[in-house]
Order: sequence, then structure tokens, then C-alpha cells
Amino acid sequence: MNLSHKVDPYGNKNFSYEGEGILFTKDGKKHKAEFYATQLETGESLIAFSFSNNYINFDDSSKELSIEKFLGTTKENWDIKAIAPFDAVFFNPEIPSDFFGNCDLFHSRKIEIIKTKKYTLDKYVFGITNFKFGITSNHEQKFSLEDGIDVNIKKKNNYSDIIHNLKISKGINVTAEIAIENSNDNGFDDITKIIDDLCYLLSLARGTKIQWVYCKEINKKGDICKVKHFNHVTKPYVFLEVIDVNSTMLISEFIDKTYNNYLIRGEEFNLDKGTIDAYLDARTMHDFLELRGLKVAIVLEMIVNSFSNNNKGIDNIISEDMYNSIAEELKICFKNKLEDLNLNSNEIQAFTGKNKLKQLNRRSFISLIKKLFKYIKLDFDYKEINLFKKSRNHLVHQGKFYSQVNFGGTPFSDPTEEYFFMINMLDKILLKIIGYSGEYIDWSTPANPKKCYLE
Repeated sequence: MNLSHKVDPYGNKNFSYEGEGILFTKDGKKHKAEFYATQLETGESLIAFSFSNNYINFDDSSKELSIEKFLGTTKENWDIKAIAPFDAVFFNPEIPSDFFGNCDLFHSRKIEIIKTKKYTLDKYVFGITNFKFGITSNHEQKFSLEDGIDVNIKKKNNYSDIIHNLKISKGINVTAEIAIENSNDNGFDDITKIIDDLCYLLSLARGTKIQWVYCKEINKKGDICKVKHFNHVTKPYVFLEVIDVNSTMLISEFIDKTYNNYLIRGEEFNLDKGTIDAYLDARTMHDFLELRGLKVAIVLEMIVNSFSNNNKGIDNIISEDMYNSIAEELKICFKNKLEDLNLNSNEIQAFTGKNKLKQLNRRSFISLIKKLFKYIKLDFDYKEINLFKKSRNHLVHQGKFYSQVNFGGTPFSDPTEEYFFMINMLDKILLKIIGYSGEYIDWSTPANPKKCYLE
């Protein structure tokens, strides 16, 4: 059966392969099948199987019938390997009247194509989604990391068409490839850590999720020897760049300014373990504005929490040992005073419980933000911090912006302006965390964004 036009009827794919192979299920059985594998422009990796002579019921609820792996050969005589987990996708192609069997479609976490098993690796080439070059940028940008690794970011051949379509659809597509030389004989895991870090930095610069979805292994002759496709999380493009794509500063200069600081601060602020992804999600346009604002507030909570966890005692007013030495005395004083007010035992316990009393020694959220700003050397205005706190409190407790609750009593003309005020503060915080200084775009007035300079 020709599955290609059924799996991907519009031809929106990065790669595609078809052929035959053996599907292994966890009950120990093998099933011969035709296959069609593709990676869509969104990064999704799909593989369809056609069984012409028998019907197999792949029941997701049965571990015995679930797929363990698939090994096959493409029409070009390349080896293909796909491994669990396989997530079933509803698939109902038109079945010819004389066809007896079934067709099944799955998301595959990883699909690997091996063209040759014997080669001397020269470089890895990663396809990245939604990275935009500046108008004045060259076709490619080259730079070196301090550990001696050479990096080259290159536009895809049809880059202009892809960007044009992204502007219209606000979708997802591979716009560029990053080549990383293998001069130090790094393993695949080491190289993917580097590409992950670069993608996070590029995402911060562009204000949108940039993700790698495939990797090509290239030999000394420049031939592709192996391709690995990954079903990584991608996000629709957001045209609210933080660093102006048309500024005189090339993206290579941004990486040079921030890469080492990112490595140092990354673990301290959990940048690659949720913080940046949450920040990028807060910038996407697919949710209601109030939900996006709530996400912005949560990201700042994550940053402050990481800061306090990695700077022991910074969230205490006095040292923990000093407070513990007077805690029992405070409890007795509270209890005696509350008894004088004729409160019952449950009410007294609510006031004097261990966790409740501990809160007396905790600094306020604003105080921690001010300490964070001093730590990352970000100039702050107390009025702005207090305004952010009010926005955050109303979003967390009421699900509304401060300007929606106190209409006319805030400096914001509408909730959209309040949201972008919060985004601008978050932009500055993250740029300073990674040690950036220079021009950035201030979106706090969305109708009139302006270039500002971050010291």
C-alpha cells in the first residue's frame, strides 16, 4: 500500500522513508510489515505499518501486545530502527477492497536511519526549528566555543519561503542547521548537551522556542552516514524577539557574550530544567492573556525559588539557628496572648503551628526579588517591583490582571499592556542571569516597542 499520501497528504515533511521490516512485540512475536516513516516540519516523527496478510490488534492496555522495536530496510537499502515507546495515532486510510490486513500509525520517540556502519565521523549537523536570521546576516554564521568546538549555523536552502510561511501561519518549521565539528572526538551525548545549551540561548535571544529535531552524522567526505530523528517538544513561532534580529550584533556575538555564563548559572537557576521552557511558553500566543500572565508570574516564582535554594539562608530575616533559639519562647508568648483573647485550642493551634511560626522568619517576595536583582546586577525601580507583585497577586488569587480589578487605578491602559510589562521584566532578568549586556527590545509598550540598553 502507498501510505505516504495518507500519513502526510500535504508533503509537509523534513525526511521520509519507506520499505519493509520486522516489528517486535513484547510477547516475543515478530510481524513482517511494510512501513512508511516521516518527520513532519513540526518535528513529529511518525511511522506507519501495513500488514497485508493478517490482522494484529495492538492494544495499548496490553503490555504483551505493545511494540518493543522495529527493524527494517528502506527502498534505498538503508537500515532503519525505531524503538519504544510507540504512541498510537488514530489512522483510518482508505483500504482497497481486495486488501486483507490492517494499517497502524504511531508517534515514535526516535527513528534512526543507518546508511553505512563504517565511517570516520567528521561532524554532527542538527536541524533546528524556528530560528530567524537577521536581514543583514550572511547565509551562515561561524564561531568557536572556548572548549575548541567549531560551530556553524546555516540557513536551509528554502529559508526565505519557510520564514514567509511562518509569519503567516505562526507555525513550526526547520529553518536552519547547526554543524558542530567533532575535533575533540566527543560522544553523541556530549554533543547533544552542547546543542541543547545553544538552542536555549538562541531561544532566549529570539524569544521563541528553538529546538533540534534531527541529527545527521557526516563523514570526512561530506556524506551523510546516519540520521537520527527525535520527537522533541516544539512550539509555534513567536515574533517578539528579545535581541533585535536586524541589529548590528550577530547571533555569534550573543553566544560569545553569554555561553560561559549560561553554563555557570544554568544549574543554579534550573535554566535547562524547566525555567526557560516555562518562560517561552508564557510568551506564546495560543493561550488566553490571563493564563499567559499567570505563567509569567510562575516563572519569576521559579527563578526566585532557585535563587533562594542555592543561596542558603537568604530567605531568612535572621539566621535559622538564632530563630530556632527563640522559637519556643515566641510560641509561648503567642499562646498566652491568644488565650487572653478567649480563642479555642484549634484557633490557637492555627496561629502557633510549627510551619506558621516559621513564616515569621521568612523574607517577603519583594525582598527576595530585590536581593535577586542585586545578585545579578540588574538595576531596579521599587515601584516596578511592587507593580509586578500586584499583577502577580491578582493573577494567582483571582485569575485577573491588576488592571482588570482596579480599572483606571493602574498605570496600564489595558491587560495587554500589563502582560507586556511583566514580560519585559522577565526578559531583563533572564538576560542578566546569563550575563548579557547590550541592546534588547523593550516590549512594555507593545504598540511601540523600543530598543533599550542593558548595562
